Amino acid sequence: MSQIYWYFSLTPQVLYFSQLPPREFGEYLALGESKAARGQALFIELIPFESDYFPFEEAEKLCQEHPDGRPKASLLVSQYGVLEHIPIGNLGNLYFTTKDGLVLEIPQSQKTPPESEGTCHLYQEMSPRAVEVVSSLQPLEFGQWLTSKENTRHFMPKLMFVELKLNGLQNDPDTPAENLPYSNVENLRACLRKLTVKNTLPGKLFNRDSSNMYILARTIKGGFYITEGIKFAFYSFPTEEELETKYHSWWRSASNATL
Repeated sequence: MSQIYWYFSLTPQVLYFSQLPPREFGEYLALGESKAARGQALFIELIPFESDYFPFEEAEKLCQEHPDGRPKASLLVSQYGVLEHIPIGNLGNLYFTTKDGLVLEIPQSQKTPPESEGTCHLYQEMSPRAVEVVSSLQPLEFGQWLTSKENTRHFMPKLMFVELKLNGLQNDPDTPAENLPYSNVENLRACLRKLTVKNTLPGKLFNRDSSNMYILARTIKGGFYITEGIKFAFYSFPTEEELETKYHSWWRSASNATL
């Protein structure tokens, strides 16, 4: 029997079983059989775990090779409350696939993330909701704030997000935007001004609809975070030097992407 891989997909937010290893699975998501399903893909390989929430036993029976011997590319296990029910300790590597099917593997960092530069930050929440928020909080502080049970108005059991670049706006909302590729820079400036005037404000909604979950790789600052109170997983995005050398082909494909 072929090995079954477990994947948490962010595009869309689904738990899959598959008989494809990570790179082949990424290529399948980006270049799959249906045009509607093609495009950028982000997913995390999972270390198998037990759960009463997910129908694992039923899904394993259904995740079988096709009659002609082809592996089962994907089997939907669950599409509701997925991140909430995945133990942080069972998160494996993250894979970022371009629309051309090139796959970047990002291992989970074993170190505490470094401090993020700037007094203001832009975060794209990826799961369980998809919005963009500006905040005066450092990334881990931001994640802990939203996943703290004391935060009764905004509480989420777990949160996955990525920090995006603000360039000069991170310290001065009125500085030149330096070709930031965001659709409404003036609205972004206004949100950042409110943070700097009311420095006790932990976060301000910038974009209430990021449902397409499309991420321009050139805007990523720092990396991807998953938080659950004081617990966290961090995926450090490669440096510009690494992208230009070690991951040149992937970077060229990712850099050609547009919103």
